[in-house]
Amino acid sequence: MTDEERKQYEKISPETVGQISMKCSGYDAGANGVGIRCQPMSICIRKFVPWTGGGADDFQVETTTSNFEEQTATSAADF
Repeated sequence: MTDEERKQYEKISPETVGQISMKCSGYDAGANGVGIRCQPMSICIRKFVPWTGGGADDFQVETTTSNFEEQTATSAADF
């Protein structure tokens, strides 16, 4: 892949569809037990979707009307 072709895939959306071939092997991690090593061998992008998101701007925040002062106080007699 040339540098120009690589620049096309700099920002990839999670909706992109592809396949990956990888080599996985187990190893002894000593006192920590065992581990698994995963090495990607090749990647094939089937349907590329460029990333167009803007980070935190993508989220919608709902405001609530209740606050701490509106709540009634409870005492031990309520239980």
